Amino acid sequence: MKPNLNLGVEPKLLFVGKKYSENEVEKLGKQFAQVLTVGDILLLFGSEGVGKTYFARAIITARLLEIGFLEEVPSPTYNIIQVYDNITPPFWHIDLYRINSPDELNELALDVAFEDTISIIEWPKKMGPYMPSRYISVKFSVPEIELSKRDIEICCFGKNWNHVEAVLTNLQTRVD
Repeated sequence: MKPNLNLGVEPKLLFVGKKYSENEVEKLGKQFAQVLTVGDILLLFGSEGVGKTYFARAIITARLLEIGFLEEVPSPTYNIIQVYDNITPPFWHIDLYRINSPDELNELALDVAFEDTISIIEWPKKMGPYMPSRYISVKFSVPEIELSKRDIEICCFGKNWNHVEAVLTNLQTRVD
């Protein structure tokens, strides 16, 4: 992989959801599943247990159900990459939690995945200078007083996100 020298790209904030329930996070994942296309990369940010894997599962499960396939969508924490090539286009669910250095990414062939698949990456800060130049950032956080809820912020980096913008502009921006 080559380092991304365009890290100063301005994001476009598309969506802020406050105090989302587990069901609402799942619904948002299903809506993403409908519009993601080859080359789309979702980078999921947030601390442990905040809902990154849950959101990724919702997206992948929705796409599997579209083809009549029901399978468990495990966390790829231990094997780092979970490939779903029975979906068109294929999905790569990547968890970089166990990566110690951005240089380890060269062994994973992520640059190939970025071109030919839909990629969902947990713990993307571990990519360091290898972060892609075009991606969707989904940041999860937990409101202090409602530990069962999630705040979500979605930004797009790079160009050609009209297909995603259409879905997100239809969502009601909620601030409770």
